[in-house]
Amino acid sequence: MGANRQGGRRDRFLSAGEWRFRSTIGGWTGVVAPAKREENGSMTSCGVKFFSFLPFMFSFWRFILARLKETIGRQNAAQSENPMIRIVKSPINRGEILDVVSDPASGALVMFDGVIRNHARGKRVTHLFYEAYPEMAAREMSRIREEAVQRWSLKRAAIVHRIGRMEIGESSVVIAVTSAHRANAFDACRFIIDTLKTTVPIWKKEHYANGECWIEGNADESSSSDDQ
Repeated sequence: MGANRQGGRRDRFLSAGEWRFRSTIGGWTGVVAPAKREENGSMTSCGVKFFSFLPFMFSFWRFILARLKETIGRQNAAQSENPMIRIVKSPINRGEILDVVSDPASGALVMFDGVIRNHARGKRVTHLFYEAYPEMAAREMSRIREEAVQRWSLKRAAIVHRIGRMEIGESSVVIAVTSAHRANAFDACRFIIDTLKTTVPIWKKEHYANGECWIEGNADESSSSDDQ
């Protein structure tokens, strides 16, 4: 008898394009039935019915929004704790970088400044254009920085890369590190730029007087800037 009633309900709600959703969790039940079939075979619209389903949905979306807010908060906190791992569109502020990495316990400060020059591969360069996957690039830059800090016992380290259009003489990337001894600072700074140009998803396009060309990161022997 129960099986017949259950089967009858399935026929009533699920035939001829009709559909139904029912679920019970902790005492709540929701039913979605856009249409139902009458005994004479005609279809009657009954809209969407919610019983105690709405309170559950409200709680669910409140939970999702809370988790999203928490995630964004963690990301902002991480950025504020390490403000010198950045990808920027405006000119790089060298003075700001020096202020951040300066440390009274350091005996050496080494800075690398990748500057756009006016020639490459026998051609006159008019300007450069950089593109990047910012989130992926920032994560990889952070990884490189942490490795350098650990390997060379750095006091502080900063990596700032610019994207977009850059003119001749402007900086595309600035790296600054401080350590107790100069050898560690020099080695760490070179490691950071050499690794950055091969692993960070940032791409450079050189513009010439008579054309343009995308440049691979490791093509630095004749590049128009000394960063990659």
